[in-house]
Amino acid sequence: MSDQPLKKQKLNQQPQRQPVQFPTDLPNQTEADYSASVDTILSGFWQSEKAQMRSLQIGSEQEFKNDNDLPLARIKRIMKSDEDVRMISAEAPIVFAKACELFVLELTIRSYAMSERLASKQFVREDIHEAIRATGEMRYITIAIGHSHSHSHSHSHSHSHSHRP
Repeated sequence: MSDQPLKKQKLNQQPQRQPVQFPTDLPNQTEADYSASVDTILSGFWQSEKAQMRSLQIGSEQEFKNDNDLPLARIKRIMKSDEDVRMISAEAPIVFAKACELFVLELTIRSYAMSERLASKQFVREDIHEAIRATGEMRYITIAIGHSHSHSHSHSHSHSHSHRP
């Protein structure tokens, strides 16, 4: 029996994420106001995520494993690809999957806010690069995504740079 129907059934029972509300005046805000707006948005996001995690109705270990969107087998394989890793507990890929999910959600919020800040007509990769550069805790990622790429390549979209922070 496949876990897929169980997963779909369980996902339908879990509370859905509330959409993140962005202020309509992000492009016109000062740098300090923009920073405060993003902090407020993220604070609300994290409060909502904490409340959702606390209210999870998980009755078994299998249900807990099914309560994620990333493939646990692939995560475990990636973890084992490190030659220093000998054994991985059953919980480690589950926790890592949740951490990755939350990381992607936060980066998406920051990137979309940056896109709105720059009055972009569309959400593009450069918005992600800008959000990473603007976030101290995420600057280490510039190495992985190519620090020189984000500064040297021309943008293939039309950001309005008149509102640049």
